[in-house]
Amino acid sequence: MKAELTFTEFVNAFLDEYLETGAMTNYSVFVCREDGHLVYNRDHMKMGVKHSSIAALLGGVWQAASTLASFITKEEKQDLFRLSFDTSSQGIYILPFEQNNEKYSLCLLYKNEINPGFLKSRLRELLMRMTGEMKCLNLKELRSNKGFMFSDITDEEMDKVFNINEDDRCHS
Repeated sequence: MKAELTFTEFVNAFLDEYLETGAMTNYSVFVCREDGHLVYNRDHMKMGVKHSSIAALLGGVWQAASTLASFITKEEKQDLFRLSFDTSSQGIYILPFEQNNEKYSLCLLYKNEINPGFLKSRLRELLMRMTGEMKCLNLKELRSNKGFMFSDITDEEMDKVFNINEDDRCHS
């Protein structure tokens, strides 16, 4: 991989190459920023939902789970948390990672899986390889609001969009 790649270009090239090898097929893989911004997707399940919507939901699920986990432990250094919401053959698996002080998640949605434990192990291995290579490169990312539903909007405009009156607001 070339050192002049951006983070997004690297993630797309790395995951496309890895997933083309057949190591993981018939699944949907996403990388999203903590705020739900979609960085990468490969949707083998053909879910019929906008990928940016799925990324936003994955970001929200991860943030909710992280907040709940913070109530459990107050230690300075926490083990690497991961989120698994699944049955014996289908589910969602989310692994966090950081790049340039930004938090991201590598997410896997799967169904009709005979051995989900093996699949999750492969995803952890993939994340370790990807983050290992990222450490060797000087990746830069210009934070972009491209793909956001609202890129430059005030609180008042948001209130109008969602029809929130001043009387309806919660004041702290």
